Amino acid sequence: MKRLIIVLAIALGVAACEVTTPLLTPSQGSSVSTAVLPTLDPVLNADAQQYAEDFGVPLEEAARRMQIQQQTSTLIDRLQADYPDTFSTLWFEHEPEFRVVIGYTDGDASQFDPLLAGLPYAADVEPRLMALSEQELADIQRETLDALRANGIPIGSAWVDILEQQVGITAGNPDLLREAVAAAGIELHEAVVVQPANPDYIPPSNEGYVLEETTPEGQPILLIVDAPADAFPLAGLEGTLTLDEAGCLRIGGLVAVWPNGTTLTISADVIEVVSYDGSVLGRVGDPIVASGGTGPAEHFAERIPGYPADTCPGDIWSASPQTAPVD
Repeated sequence: MKRLIIVLAIALGVAACEVTTPLLTPSQGSSVSTAVLPTLDPVLNADAQQYAEDFGVPLEEAARRMQIQQQTSTLIDRLQADYPDTFSTLWFEHEPEFRVVIGYTDGDASQFDPLLAGLPYAADVEPRLMALSEQELADIQRETLDALRANGIPIGSAWVDILEQQVGITAGNPDLLREAVAAAGIELHEAVVVQPANPDYIPPSNEGYVLEETTPEGQPILLIVDAPADAFPLAGLEGTLTLDEAGCLRIGGLVAVWPNGTTLTISADVIEVVSYDGSVLGRVGDPIVASGGTGPAEHFAERIPGYPADTCPGDIWSASPQTAPVD
C-alpha cells in the first residue's frame, strides 16, 4: 500500500511527513499538464500532478486530497485539545480509498462526531481504534531498552511504529538475543518484535570482536570489528589503508573499525580486508574510499570486547559495508 503518513508526536508537538514516491516537477520530465490549479497552492501544483499519476486519479481529485493534507493541522490541534486522553495519532491512506485516519485508544468512534460535524472533508475521515497509544508504545520501548541494558544484552537499533502497533529492535542474531532475554528472565511485551540487523548475514555473536592475525613475516595484525548494525554514517574518507608497527589498521591516521562479519586474507604479497559476502573492503598499502564516520574510541570499546585501546590509541573511523579500494 502506498501511503502518505502524518505521524503526530504528541509529546513533542511535531508532525513528520513521509512520502513513499518521489515527486517530480515538469522540468524533470513529467508529461502531465502544467496548468496551475486555482484551488491549490501553486508550489504544490507539480506534486498534485505527480500524485494523480501515481494513484491513477483525476488531477482535480489529486488537488482536493492535497488541500485536505494542508488543512489537517487545524484538525490535529482540535484533536489534541478536545481528546487528550484518547487521541493517539493521525495519518493518511491512499489505497484502496483515500482516508484521513484518526487513531484513538479508548471509547467509541462516535465521540468524534461533534468535531467532524461541518468539516468539509468529514466523509474522508475514519476514526480507528488502536490497542496502544503512542505514549504506551514509547513506555514499552523505554522499559525494554532499560531491561536489555541492565543485563548487558546488545542490540543494533530500536524504533516505534505507531501504525503497526510495534516496538522494534534489531540484533545481528535475533535467536541469540531471545536466548539472552530468556536467560535473564526478561519478559518482552507482545508488541516487541526482533528483526535481524542484516538479513543476509546472521553472525555467531551480537558483539563486536578483535581478530588477531600474523603475516608470514611475523607482523601482528589486529582487525577491529564492530557489533552488528543496520545503519551507518554517510560521511566519506579517502586515504591509504596502513598497518602500523603495533598491528593496528588505520585510514588517514584514524583507527579502522570494520563492519560486522569482516575477516582478513593474508598472503606473502597482499593483506586484504574482506566483507562477509567476499567483497574486498581494502588492501594494506593501497588507497581506499571508506564511507562511514568518525568517533571516540570509548564508544566502540563498550561495543567490542577486548578493544585494544592501549595498543591502538586515537579516534576511530567506523567503516561501512560500502567501503572499497580505489580502482
